Amino acid sequence: MTEEQTTLPAVPVEDVAQLWRTLLHRDDVAHDVSFIELGGDSLLIIAMLSEIEEQFSVYLEAEDVLADLTVTGIATAIAKARDEA
Repeated sequence: MTEEQTTLPAVPVEDVAQLWRTLLHRDDVAHDVSFIELGGDSLLIIAMLSEIEEQFSVYLEAEDVLADLTVTGIATAIAKARDEA
């Protein structure tokens, strides 16, 4: 197993990226670029949290994701919430 594989979150980042493409109406979503830099705002963050709850069956609060608003950061937050459940 490579170092990259051991550091990836348990939630597929591509699933989070697809959610972002839908919310942001974009075809391109880099995994290391902030949601805000891609055009997201506070209302879309709330919509994202709602979609995360529906799609991934975990509840996250805004403070759970604000520290790292990248695709990888959100996938990691989802995985952490699953581990703590």
